[in-house]
Amino acid sequence: MVYLVSLPFFGTWLIGFTFYWENQTVRKYSGISFLNFLYFLGFLLVSVLVSWIPIAGPWLGNIIHLMGILIYLGISGLLLYNYTSAKKIGLTIPERHLSHLESYIH
Repeated sequence: MVYLVSLPFFGTWLIGFTFYWENQTVRKYSGISFLNFLYFLGFLLVSVLVSWIPIAGPWLGNIIHLMGILIYLGISGLLLYNYTSAKKIGLTIPERHLSHLESYIH
């Protein structure tokens, strides 16, 4: 199930939250995948706002959107790598944001 919620498709985190809430590992990876989705939406919103700047705005907006896509795919790949390998790469910023989100929810 961790493979499914870590895939870079939008909404796979919802399956983990809905059906596997009791499993701590699936809940952690679903939470980080949800935050990854929020990061992408944030980059998308910023790229739309920046694209309204005259002359250089569309180029900057496209670059910001590309950065959001690369970060989204990178975090998804790191989630899958961390789950499948013995080596662990620390995702400190998403894990810290996840702990803030969980403390806000509970």
